[in-house]
Amino acid sequence: MSRLAPVLPAYGATPSLGMLTYGIAPISECLYEAGGHAYEQFLSASKSVRDMFVVSPEQIEAQDLLVGTYNRLESLRTWGDDWDGCGALAPDPAAIANAKRWITSLFREVQSHILPLSRPNVTANVEDEIVFEWRNGARRISVYVTPTSVEYVKSWGMDVYSEMADGDADSAEAQRDILHFLAG
Repeated sequence: MSRLAPVLPAYGATPSLGMLTYGIAPISECLYEAGGHAYEQFLSASKSVRDMFVVSPEQIEAQDLLVGTYNRLESLRTWGDDWDGCGALAPDPAAIANAKRWITSLFREVQSHILPLSRPNVTANVEDEIVFEWRNGARRISVYVTPTSVEYVKSWGMDVYSEMADGDADSAEAQRDILHFLAG
């Protein structure tokens, strides 16, 4: 590692001026001190700005759920071809990107309407789709994401004619409907 590059703290660590290093030029120590002061001001302001947006325990929980869901989506990138032992293709990176976009939008709806949501089961299927699944008692919903579309199937019983429905899940209205359906 170059001495000229700043050493930034690990994610979750509390940053401080002592975590920065400086280079070998005679002026670098002065720049380091001036830059360190600016760095501390930036960190202080960032915390103030961040605190303005974290307004409730529910929003913190939603952020934690989103991070966990992102981590699960990223883990799908490690699945190679034949991940199911029956010749399935590896999950499509474009479908994973679209799934991240969609789940981020859904979590924005959760936060703006303070609606409950549990962490979804996240997986892929043999049709090269990313799948989100939720259950709340008899209410179940599966959301299927491809690189270009997002669709859902929901059920509230066993009768496929009167207790199941499907449709496009990519609009804000459809996302609110999904959240209200899951809430019961």
